[in-house]
Amino acid sequence: MVILFGPRVSGRFGVAALSALFGATLLVDVLTASITPWALAALLSFGLVWRIVAVSWKEYASPTRMLEARKGAFTLHLAAGVIIAATSLMAVRR
Repeated sequence: MVILFGPRVSGRFGVAALSALFGATLLVDVLTASITPWALAALLSFGLVWRIVAVSWKEYASPTRMLEARKGAFTLHLAAGVIIAATSLMAVRR
């Protein structure tokens, strides 16, 4: 995205759109019972998503701030993956 649209558009709209899609995917999965409601706990990471979007929106040109946002994104993906994996195992054990 950065190569095609530049860092400003990618940092602002790309990150915001991907974050919204992440939250919407979790919410739809829980509502359609694709995964257990415990996965809704992944939405508790909304503060982390908000911080990632805020840094990407305002400070897309700052390498140090974007490194913080990247670390937050890794943490977010790890937390969501662990929660979804754990809820999948809980469903199997019943």
